[in-house]
Amino acid sequence: SQSAAEAGACAHAQGRFWAFHDAAARPATLDARRLRAISAEVGLEQAAFDRCLTAGTYRGRPAQASAEAS
Repeated sequence: SQSAAEAGACAHAQGRFWAFHDAAARPATLDARRLRAISAEVGLEQAAFDRCLTAGTYRGRPAQASAEAS
């Protein structure tokens, strides 16, 4: 999902992409509450993660990656 991809980019900015990725891969709905819970679970700095998502820092990245793949 778009939100999960953005959250993954925010986790990457804190050097925790793979930990976030692995936790997000477990079966569950990836709504905003779950993404935030995963970020806490993998030890992200919560305020920075929240700012990253709220600001839309990486909002265009998933679409860019999809366009490049096409």
